[in-house]
Amino acid sequence: MSEKFASREVMNLVICDYKTNKPLLNLDYANTTSAELSGDSVHAHGGWGYPKRIAFNGEKEGTFTIETQIRTMELYSLVTGASISSTARFIQREEITAVAGVLTTSKTPVVGSINVFAANDDCGTAKNITATGSSIDLGDATDTNTYIVYYLADVTGVTKLNIKSTVFPRDVKMYGDTLMKTESGDMVPYKMLVYKATPETDLNLEFTNNGDPASLTLTFTLQADGDNNMLDLIIDQDANLPTYAVIFDANTGTGTMDALTAEEGVATNLTANEFTKNGYTFKNWNTRADGTGTSYPDGASVALEHDITLYAQWQAE
Repeated sequence: MSEKFASREVMNLVICDYKTNKPLLNLDYANTTSAELSGDSVHAHGGWGYPKRIAFNGEKEGTFTIETQIRTMELYSLVTGASISSTARFIQREEITAVAGVLTTSKTPVVGSINVFAANDDCGTAKNITATGSSIDLGDATDTNTYIVYYLADVTGVTKLNIKSTVFPRDVKMYGDTLMKTESGDMVPYKMLVYKATPETDLNLEFTNNGDPASLTLTFTLQADGDNNMLDLIIDQDANLPTYAVIFDANTGTGTMDALTAEEGVATNLTANEFTKNGYTFKNWNTRADGTGTSYPDGASVALEHDITLYAQWQAE
């Protein structure tokens, strides 16, 4: 019988193409991940009181949901099925002062896309102009006024997602892993395999300048594969998690401190500082001797993903 366990950590996911198992996205930045299974039951009734006598079960289905405040264009592509490219055509708006009746744009406008307005008549009456490349002739060599210019330009070196009404997301397979804590206090790996799922095409793009960062919720419809598999849930209670070390460096101070070791991903409090330095007070720890790295207060909780060295930071008294 397996040991009792509980979870208080999100899953990291590797999402793969269903047909080829080729990894499409490493999603290690979710806030919540959850799987839900359901099924329909109907019953044959009979006898006094019309009780339920025989159950018929079927239509097993489910969803896998991811909520994240961090997103990437690759994540958008996965959900929408849209392609990613490195070129785009977009409108430009520039305030340009004429030199001898000529305005010069910062980019080359698409032919026929230029609109020029007086500075005090933005989006009002367009001026009559003649354009060649990035030069716009106002027809008056004495004109030195400032104008607002709108035009389309082709840009490169960008990341563009092109969403079409005729393209939909592909089926995927998902591998999830997290940690469970057992009653005995051990942290053990817990894994989930989603055999086949399809992203639902709902996509809410929210932009706001107040409150918490906008969240994105992604829902995948679970399906059965060719062998009727839907989910695997795997807990490895005998697994030994990798162990990493924190090395403490006095950084011009004096004294000794033993290294701190902890299992991967397990929150551990740093050993309290034991170093001293004449004329100085210990300030905090830092991953760089000069203090330009990541800082940690004395006794801070850390979850190690690799060995690190922490350097004592000193403040003159």
